[in-house]
Amino acid sequence: MKTNEIIQLNNQLRKQLNPENNKYYTELLVYIRLRSFSVNEHDGESMLLNILQDIIDAQNDGISAKTYFGENPQMVGNRILKENNISIMTTVKGALYYLSIFLFMFLLPSVVNYNKPIDVGTILITVVTGVILFFITSRILIIKKISTIASMLHISTLLIEMAIIVFPTIILLTHIHTYLIFRLTGMTGITILSMCLLGYLIYFFIFKRNKTAVNWSIFSLIFIILIFAIYTRTIQGSYLIDTKSGQSLSTNITIAILVIWSVINMIFAFISSKRD
Repeated sequence: MKTNEIIQLNNQLRKQLNPENNKYYTELLVYIRLRSFSVNEHDGESMLLNILQDIIDAQNDGISAKTYFGENPQMVGNRILKENNISIMTTVKGALYYLSIFLFMFLLPSVVNYNKPIDVGTILITVVTGVILFFITSRILIIKKISTIASMLHISTLLIEMAIIVFPTIILLTHIHTYLIFRLTGMTGITILSMCLLGYLIYFFIFKRNKTAVNWSIFSLIFIILIFAIYTRTIQGSYLIDTKSGQSLSTNITIAILVIWSVINMIFAFISSKRD
């Protein structure tokens, strides 16, 4: 069964839950889906479907989801993820995927403005550090049941894990500098950005399976930004970087792209939550 078919079946079966069990399952579903960076999406949705079927069976026997699984959905989610033996390769792939998005956003000014340098050495150090931290938070912290601490503090386990990953990477990117610096100028910049765009198109349309709304959303943002960045390096578009009025316009265009993208995403997220 394909991932989207599992999701559709999941949505249909959830209608059988009573309000209490539906609330419990929704918390568990959101938590595991947010943790999808460390588990294959198909496997994650299959786990959720199996959990849902167990809750429905227990409900038919007069047993609540809290009684059947336990009081804390996050602790249950951690236990389930641990029991499903997350592979090291899956964790590393998840880390590289999300780190690449984070780095792209952080390096956005250098991508759009060819006068801003890119420090390759800092990026490499950040990626290695990020993968190690990602591995620790997605595997070791599950074993140590960090969700117990999160429950005591009344915050999400995911917030603690993201803080452990994001803060050190931001510090590295802003305070560590190396001599491996270059600028994406002229034909060199156009060539590199075009290769990145081509590679991303090939990956997304040929190798990326079971595309979700989030995947399409990220793709659309990266595609638009790369096209805009390539244009600023052409003779026709260079005024957006080389003149003061052009720089102001370029900044406004970039901000507008991000704002419109964010608003559209919030609308789709709202519609999706209502549909589910």
